[in-house]
Amino acid sequence: VYDDGTSGKELWTSDGTAPGTVLVEDIYPGVAASSPASLVEVGSALFFSATDPSHGTELWKSTDGTAGNTSLVSTTLSSTLGSSPDFLVGVINRVFFRADDGSNGVELWSSDGTAGGTAMVRNIHPTGSGEPYGLFAHNGTLLFQANDGTHGYELWKSDGTSAGTAMIKEINAGTGEFEYSHPEYFTGFGDFVYFAADDGTHENELWRTDGTAAGTT
Repeated sequence: VYDDGTSGKELWTSDGTAPGTVLVEDIYPGVAASSPASLVEVGSALFFSATDPSHGTELWKSTDGTAGNTSLVSTTLSSTLGSSPDFLVGVINRVFFRADDGSNGVELWSSDGTAGGTAMVRNIHPTGSGEPYGLFAHNGTLLFQANDGTHGYELWKSDGTSAGTAMIKEINAGTGEFEYSHPEYFTGFGDFVYFAADDGTHENELWRTDGTAAGTT
């Protein structure tokens, strides 16, 4: 991502030489910036969020670093506002991210790189925003924190299906407005993912999970 002073902040590619360092595409034409962000490689494609004047900030992909093969994946929100996808992460052959489609709030989405294969994984908070945060891939599973409107921000996982997207464990079982564990700083090591969380008794401490309630300690 680079601003050459003419095209605004846009997507560039480089082979490590000056002649081989070129603009991929001026996604937002002119000096305005498309500001590509959350770049992640999944399979043979580079996925990222970017802004154009017609769709706002949406999900894009590039398969070979050329303008002809750099395109908008899906118009999740049918307006110029855009769904603002962020926290992109690859799990096997899909990219997961959070986005706001204008109807369901900020929820978990995934894409295989096609418009038809881009969809909300689960409406985690049916009356608000699930606010998935800290998306982290480990051994083919996506882990993150989310708020379902009942338990506050707790530890969740997803296999890419609605049925396979669920809270792993309510670490902080308090009932107050701010009684949630807020798991974050995920790091994988061996069969476990380590993270920081507050169980309401010990404040923010080190935890680990194998993706099961019993294995989250």
